[in-house]
Amino acid sequence: MDGSATLGQIWTMEAGMKKRRIVVAMVLVLLSGCAGHSGSSALGESAFLTAQAHCEKDRGTWHANLGVCEVCP
Repeated sequence: MDGSATLGQIWTMEAGMKKRRIVVAMVLVLLSGCAGHSGSSALGESAFLTAQAHCEKDRGTWHANLGVCEVCP
């Protein structure tokens, strides 16, 4: 066997490793980008706090366990 055949195999392996590294890096970037938005509960919580704030602004009584605003006439 000739030394250039193994050199070609090494280059092919290195190219494959570079592609894998790029794919892993892309996946990590996507996951880290989604990590900041993973809190659907955080969005729901801010809406909940907004509803509570509106209720209290209108001089209502906010019932957190029911998520209902009671406004007496």
